[in-house]
Amino acid sequence: MRGTSFEKDYSIHYYETGKDQKLNISSLLCFFEEMALLQSESKQVGLDYYTKHKVAWMLYQFDIRLHNPPQFLQNIKVVTQPSGFFRFFGYRYFHVFDQQNNELITAHSSWLFVNTENKRPTKIHDDITLAYGLPLNNDTKEDFEPIPEFKECQYQKEFQVRYSDIDFNKHVNNVKYVEWAMEAIPVEVHEAYTLKRIQVMFKKENHYGMKITSQVQLETNENGLLCKHRILDKQDNESCILASYWEKD
Repeated sequence: MRGTSFEKDYSIHYYETGKDQKLNISSLLCFFEEMALLQSESKQVGLDYYTKHKVAWMLYQFDIRLHNPPQFLQNIKVVTQPSGFFRFFGYRYFHVFDQQNNELITAHSSWLFVNTENKRPTKIHDDITLAYGLPLNNDTKEDFEPIPEFKECQYQKEFQVRYSDIDFNKHVNNVKYVEWAMEAIPVEVHEAYTLKRIQVMFKKENHYGMKITSQVQLETNENGLLCKHRILDKQDNESCILASYWEKD
């Protein structure tokens, strides 16, 4: 069972593209983030609701498959649809289509509903389940493939959290973790390979001024290249783990 869907048309701007003038992963994540919020706003359970009730949705997991990313000036349709609620978790799918209705990108995500005062998970409000037409069902956990284990750091880069990295929830925006992960990959990989899939799990929030280390381990396989990532804070606690899958150009 899935809830009501929400869709929006986009045209790809030059500043949203990277290699080969195709939509880059950061811009794609911004689309997804905006789509989830726009649907919440359309249901009257958006930012004002979160502020009033001191709650928020925190992104927990993403699994994105890039079949054929759109290019500069291409018109696309982005569709999102919640698929269930389990305990403190909400699940949501995203799809990107071209004008011929070919599916270019698919994504599955999970979000944690939290109290913003104590930062702890809290019961999903009836207002939200009713708005999306989905019951709170504690028997409908949606599974994600495990992220391959990080074993050895081969490359790393250090960053400091900027004020511009902070979002409405007063912590580092989710997109920044993926950007930090991509930055630690050697440029030779970016130039010779194309990103086809990325898995992300967020584990710990970070705030303005903190020092961050992005580490990556490369592993070749029969399909191309697997990059295992982790984002660490100053105390070497994992803030985020990722896996990116690349095909040779």
